[in-house]
Amino acid sequence: MRPIFASTRRLYSPTITTNALRLLWVLLILWGELGIYFWSISPCRWPTSGEASHALLISDAQINVPSLQPTSSFPYLRDFIFERFLRKSWHVTNRLKPHVVFFLGDMLGSGKSVRNEAQYAELVRKFKSTFPLEASIPRYHLPGNNDVGMGLLASPTIRTYYQKHFGPLNDMVILKNHTFLALDAPGLVDEDYQRNARGVSFDHWEPIPGGAVEAVRRAATILERYRPLVLLSHIPLYRPDAASCGPLREKGTIHRGVGHGYQNTIGKQTTAFLMKALDPSIIFSGDDRDYCEYTHEGTSFGVAGSIPEITVKSYSPAPQIRRPGFQLVSIIDPMNSASQPSLLHRSCLLPNQSSIFTAYIWWSVLTLCILLILNVQRVRYFRLTKPIGLSLTPSPSTNNHTSPLLHQDTGALSPVWSPHTPFIPPTSPRPQIPSSFRTPMAPGTPTFRATSGPAISQGFGSPMLSPQLLSPMHDDEDSMFPDRYTTQREVRSHPNDEEWTPIGRDDYFDSSSQVGHGIDEPQPFSPPSQFISAPGNGLTHHRRQSSVSLGWSWTFVLKGRRRRITLRVPRLSTCWSGCKDVVEVLRDADRRTLLRRRRGIFASTLIESISVFWPAGVVWLVINCCVF
Repeated sequence: MRPIFASTRRLYSPTITTNALRLLWVLLILWGELGIYFWSISPCRWPTSGEASHALLISDAQINVPSLQPTSSFPYLRDFIFERFLRKSWHVTNRLKPHVVFFLGDMLGSGKSVRNEAQYAELVRKFKSTFPLEASIPRYHLPGNNDVGMGLLASPTIRTYYQKHFGPLNDMVILKNHTFLALDAPGLVDEDYQRNARGVSFDHWEPIPGGAVEAVRRAATILERYRPLVLLSHIPLYRPDAASCGPLREKGTIHRGVGHGYQNTIGKQTTAFLMKALDPSIIFSGDDRDYCEYTHEGTSFGVAGSIPEITVKSYSPAPQIRRPGFQLVSIIDPMNSASQPSLLHRSCLLPNQSSIFTAYIWWSVLTLCILLILNVQRVRYFRLTKPIGLSLTPSPSTNNHTSPLLHQDTGALSPVWSPHTPFIPPTSPRPQIPSSFRTPMAPGTPTFRATSGPAISQGFGSPMLSPQLLSPMHDDEDSMFPDRYTTQREVRSHPNDEEWTPIGRDDYFDSSSQVGHGIDEPQPFSPPSQFISAPGNGLTHHRRQSSVSLGWSWTFVLKGRRRRITLRVPRLSTCWSGCKDVVEVLRDADRRTLLRRRRGIFASTLIESISVFWPAGVVWLVINCCVF
């Protein structure tokens, strides 16, 4: 049964459980803060390679600062976690090496509510630091309703801020003989309200200079040369309320709706105007946060064929979705794509941030439960398990002056001694305090045994219990240095001599001894007093004496007696042994505390939980504060 008890004791050891839980938590943090991001985009590849240009589409980054969201609970903490998610997501997304990046609006979370250009510049600066790009990679931006406002929140001043920091509101880009039209969708909606208020159709409408309608008509004039056309709009185009968004959408569909500073879809007449003027081959939109794939029937707008529209997932976490995402687009020159479409796209997903923190919470609860259960089991183990030690049972035929027979038990009390009882050599039980703590001035030497002189007269018969006189008594010795404890004494003639002398050198000679003895030849330096080693330790004692540690000894006289102070440089092995002894003493103290009072279980659980969590906390801070 002893091996079973030993293995059980190791299982309940705080050192093993704490280190195992520490390792598990560090691995969990590494996976939740880094590994899951790389794993999420591992299946994400460009639809085609070779001569294709790779365009990365990102929608709804929603960068914000705490000063612009005073109504939010814990704005600084929310902003910190939100920004770190975007930085880590962009780090793994940028490894796909896109040739061009399009941001489909709502780069800023509260650009429409800024009070001056300094606040707007702060938002833009934070956005660009969160999404850094190499100078050789072009980036284009579409205005969103949170970037420039819409309706009553639309301000010419904010639009001026946008153009200064992001670029034109409407833009055209030519890639592989494809025309990409970046449309100012909020401006188009505002212009559509003005047109409806005047009751004028698009055919007779005089466009606002620099507005969205003028940009659409200008793009229609160059389509004969650069086709096909790809329309980029922040707001999705009109579709029926019951229209399906395909299997990749998480829930629901896109419904028509309008509110203070937003509109879910572009109006039906405005959508028809865009279809007739541009006849796009494909449309990419954002704003809805969730993925949606819908096909517009061209016959409904007087255009031949079908026109697909892809609403790109939000790149930032949102309550409407579990997993954010982005879109990859491969563009091939139409002259070289006779056997396949000239434009291919694919949706990619990012990790679910809420599930990461939920996993942290559940693992924390599980860790606390494990520690509590193990502490309860330790208390039961130390209460029910009998210690293995020595038992001294006197013989019935002996009197009080007869020495008892020592023998070892295997877990229970020893039986009564009889003449037929076999003799078992005695062994010392494991002490509560390590031997190096109990032996003064002997950090690197073996434990020595000394006996007491007066105990000889007691007449103990056992050789193990009866004291031994280790050296003869001398009348000229004082009580501070009895001969029964030492083998030799150092004698000096001049008690007032004080000096520092190196120890551990065999070739050192004491100069003060020459004066004291009045001789010309140098006398060898007598070694300091030593205890006599225990029997059987001669080899160890000799080995330790051969490797003397570095140190200094100071001899001085105090109150008529010669004193010696020795300073030794501790060895590394000695320091390590001392640390282990300290840990052992603290562990025994913790066990005794658990046995004394029941409240120690919960206190020990709390202390061990802190000991388990702090390495993982350090790793989390390093990743989120130093790496990203």
